[in-house]
Amino acid sequence: MSYLIEGDVSKRTVHGGNVGRRSWGQTEEDVNNAITTENLGKLGFSKMESRSHRESMMILSRIARDVSWKVKNGSIDIKYTYDELSRMMKHCDRSKGDPPTDRIHQNPAPPVITNTARAASKEIQSRNGGNGGRAPSVSAQGADKMDEIIAPGDAAKRTKLMKMSMDGLKKLCRERADVLSGSKSDLVQRLLRPRKPEVLISRARRNQYVPKIPSSNAALMIALYIHSFPGGEGLSKERLMTLAEETGVSKDPMDGNGGFYDGWSGVKRLQEGDPPLISVQKRKYSLTENPPGSSGREVAKALHIVAHQEQICRCGLNVNI
Repeated sequence: MSYLIEGDVSKRTVHGGNVGRRSWGQTEEDVNNAITTENLGKLGFSKMESRSHRESMMILSRIARDVSWKVKNGSIDIKYTYDELSRMMKHCDRSKGDPPTDRIHQNPAPPVITNTARAASKEIQSRNGGNGGRAPSVSAQGADKMDEIIAPGDAAKRTKLMKMSMDGLKKLCRERADVLSGSKSDLVQRLLRPRKPEVLISRARRNQYVPKIPSSNAALMIALYIHSFPGGEGLSKERLMTLAEETGVSKDPMDGNGGFYDGWSGVKRLQEGDPPLISVQKRKYSLTENPPGSSGREVAKALHIVAHQEQICRCGLNVNI
């Protein structure tokens, strides 16, 4: 048996910090403690997490496909129909519902693994907050010197960066189209990460729109990149929304958090500009293929690389970063 926990507790509070009905008197901490894997595991339940109804349905469909495949290859047997199981449960002794005392029946594995990238996504959003500033390109010689300084993974280079002034660090971040806000440690941390693909940097220098990672627009672009191909008919809105949710790249659920806006609210921005990043024909959405060097498909490919660098994309593909 498994619990499927849907929604974000922190966004389901009422006045006074309580969750759900105010009369329940349950704080966010109370709810989070109750649904921990440890507590549910002791009761013999596994746990799966979902941010929205759409994601819940995706999880359930994955379980159904997995069960169907296992039945067909003979690795599991179907012993009861749902109605037969319901009738048998009514005749079970009530003690059968007591929590298991044998550790072999505690902490079972969930049917599918969910939200492996959720914690990373939240940490990255916190680390990359703000819009940052942008400036014209520096000379090629200056860029070479900057790349020499900011090669990732070297503790000595981190020490060297920490000795620089804030103005110097911001200059390096600006050249890479990185966020300029935050403390010195924040700037150094950004500079130690791999450099963004050049198509994203060049768009930022020209003040052209670049979807953030994580965001709904980035999720839509990456979903189109993975699941469509040049010259194809494109994807419908409903199909694209589902595939975007599957990437895990959106900060919030694609169906929204119950307010006016959802993951489709910003799609018009992807259709603006010269050239636009996506096009629509007969209600089917596709990535633009021209001009070479700054097409929607090339921008989407670059966003896909960044999402893997940040370890938030859960597409399962091997991406060369």
